[in-house]
Amino acid sequence: MSCFGVVSVFLLYFMKTCTILSVITVLFACSAVAETFHISSSDGNDGWDGMSPETAWRTLEKLDESWNLIGPGDSVLLERGSVFSPTTLDRNGIIRIPNDKAGTPGNPITIGAYGEGERPIVDFSQITEYGAALRTGGLSYFTIQDIEFRGAVYFQPGANMEVGIHHLRLLRLKVLGGLTPKGELDHMFFYLSMAAANSQVPVPNTLAPISEVEIGWCEFVNTEGEDAVNLGQAGDNIWVHHNRWINGNEEALDIGSGSGHVIENNFISGPAGGGIKLHSQSNLMSNVIVRGNTILKAGAGYNGLVFQHTVNGRIYNNTVYSSYSAYFGNRDRVQPESYYGTFESNRVFNNLLMGCVQIQGSWDGSPIGPGVVYKSPEVNVHRDNTFTRNVYWRPCSEWYIKGIRFWRNGAYPEEHATVDDSRTIEVGDQERFESIWASQAGEGERMINPLLVDARWTSAEDYGDFSPTEGSPCVDQGAFLATVVSESGSGLELALSDVYGLVHAGRMEGMEGDVIRFEGTSERRRVMAIDYAASTITVDAPVTWAKGQGIALDYQGVRPDIGAWEYAASNHAPVLDP
Repeated sequence: MSCFGVVSVFLLYFMKTCTILSVITVLFACSAVAETFHISSSDGNDGWDGMSPETAWRTLEKLDESWNLIGPGDSVLLERGSVFSPTTLDRNGIIRIPNDKAGTPGNPITIGAYGEGERPIVDFSQITEYGAALRTGGLSYFTIQDIEFRGAVYFQPGANMEVGIHHLRLLRLKVLGGLTPKGELDHMFFYLSMAAANSQVPVPNTLAPISEVEIGWCEFVNTEGEDAVNLGQAGDNIWVHHNRWINGNEEALDIGSGSGHVIENNFISGPAGGGIKLHSQSNLMSNVIVRGNTILKAGAGYNGLVFQHTVNGRIYNNTVYSSYSAYFGNRDRVQPESYYGTFESNRVFNNLLMGCVQIQGSWDGSPIGPGVVYKSPEVNVHRDNTFTRNVYWRPCSEWYIKGIRFWRNGAYPEEHATVDDSRTIEVGDQERFESIWASQAGEGERMINPLLVDARWTSAEDYGDFSPTEGSPCVDQGAFLATVVSESGSGLELALSDVYGLVHAGRMEGMEGDVIRFEGTSERRRVMAIDYAASTITVDAPVTWAKGQGIALDYQGVRPDIGAWEYAASNHAPVLDP
């Protein structure tokens, strides 16, 4: 029994025999005791206490009956090699975490694994009624790690509109789809978090908080349903890193609102829909970082990267190989699916985009709702955003090979866009590329063969090597993340031209801070703090700098490369074995 169970049994005794101070002392001491519950599908017994591998429980039904015993700091561990595959379900999740279950700061509740071997499996494939492998209501301060789910993983923040879901870490999980009778549900979904049925543009929606969520080192294979990972109504600070998507339906990752997200160092191959989609649909999306991601072969008609109506994002050092590599701009849609804001103040740099890039926007003065007027990216995409040192090329001759094309949205309330073929840029047409695109963009935009080792894609699990060959125009040709604006000097704190593309230590739990290198030196420092208002950073050790000196994430050579390969491994956190 956990400390909370002990307190409940003996509280009456203490109240009768001790002073109030004694009661408080006992409660404090007891709350510091963390318990670990073990579950083994092969060697357990639900009649045992679960407190050791030798006295493990046997079923997840026992866990679902025992949540009252589990509190902050406690762990529930499933034996590696165990398979939990019930044939009936008397609730709507094989693991059903009660609504409002919570750990505390520094004392999360952990669901994980013990022993050696493969991840334990929670398998929904033998169940025909509606449900999920894992389902929650609102929850906070939880870590779920080292488990394979065969079936849906559902989080329901709207079960508590005030608490929602926050401080949730999802680490080294595998979500495997295509096996259950209701396979259309096999994905990871955060849902029902919005108070109203439809977006209320231009009035911000009331959302259940979904914030401080980490998804790291996970695998999503053959998922089905709407998006492999869907946070359509997200809040702030979603960190998605070092994950692997193979096949899957619709987008691999879809986030529809929020601020401060960091999407980095993920690998996506063969989704039926798009790769990474960030958009201001539930509420405005702003201040996001998307970097170091590799996306191969999005589905027919879909884009590898999508940024709709995002504000002040930093999109850099991604590699996309697909018929349609990326989409930037605004999409007019009438109620109930209107969008917030406009695509502006974004920096897009050092990306390798092999496939058609699509730019879309409204006419100047086109209203989308009361008091809202969108700008036209055909005029403003380079005035309101910065595109610098990106490389544009074709993926392969068999796929769609346009270079850049522009969409015009109809006047409100017409939502159907049309392509402006008079401005389409074919791959290899350097004159049109220079006159229509590069001459208006930031410096260093090029349409050129990137000369990769083996740029090919045959299937989601059969693809080539997308690193550059010797002499590639992507090597040592990238832009710096920022330049020093402080007067030349030394110390721990310095001002930069742009701090929004950096991550500081402690921004979220597990983030150690970016390691940056100073141009022309071997000096490397870790970013410990960022003052966004002052545009300054604080580093972990004194450093000498020169005004105008470039800084970037740690790189090899004389300046950063273009594409994702140089940042395939994060400098935030170590890669952990599954």
